Amino acid sequence: MALDGFILKKGQIVITIDTTSASGMQLTSSSLSYAYVEKVSALSDMYIVGDYVIFNTADAINFTFDETGIGLVSYWLTTEDKIYLTEPLIAP
Repeated sequence: MALDGFILKKGQIVITIDTTSASGMQLTSSSLSYAYVEKVSALSDMYIVGDYVIFNTADAINFTFDETGIGLVSYWLTTEDKIYLTEPLIAP
């Protein structure tokens, strides 16, 4: 993964936008997005890789990597206080 070498400051989180909710919830605000947590600060006590969250794209920095075998991947850097909701992952 392109993010392996990055060290995040306390409270920072990197996510990728997901098109659907983990629980089936529908968003009505156009500025909010579902996301999958890709990397968190080693000092985080609120989130782990694999969490599904809702965040405001206006509060985040977007960057991309051209990952071998995958193509262009868009990531968002934000802070834990900009995450509005963590969704429980519903087991299939």
